[in-house]
Amino acid sequence: MELLYLDKDIVVCIKPPRVLSTDEPGGVPELVRQALGTEDVRTVHRLDRVVSGLMVLARNAQAASDLSRQIREDLFKKEYMAIDGTKVVVDAPELTPHGKAFFFKGKGMPHPNNPNIVGDYAVVINHKLPNKLTNEQKKKLKDF
Repeated sequence: MELLYLDKDIVVCIKPPRVLSTDEPGGVPELVRQALGTEDVRTVHRLDRVVSGLMVLARNAQAASDLSRQIREDLFKKEYMAIDGTKVVVDAPELTPHGKAFFFKGKGMPHPNNPNIVGDYAVVINHKLPNKLTNEQKKKLKDF
């Protein structure tokens, strides 16, 4: 497991493709625990199994809480690397519906029989809803 950054609160690693990002046998958290020699590693976000990329994991309960709050409050900006090496920034507007797809023309995979033909890169929005709401959140939702 390649670790890129480490401090008392977080660890940033490169998740290889086909490795689970969830806390299961052989998943990223287990591999990071083995690399660090500690049990205190917590997952705060996921990457799809087939995807490689950077993952941020918490090293204590407070860091996990802070990172989870930042994700809930949309303070993370996600960047995706296209096949040609360029970065694609998805800046979804407020109230973007679940399942909405954004297409980036000419940033996808090349055609297997003709490398001059390149497909489009698609990013589909997948909302995660909280399991519990605070009284303040319930009031804001009701007022909305």
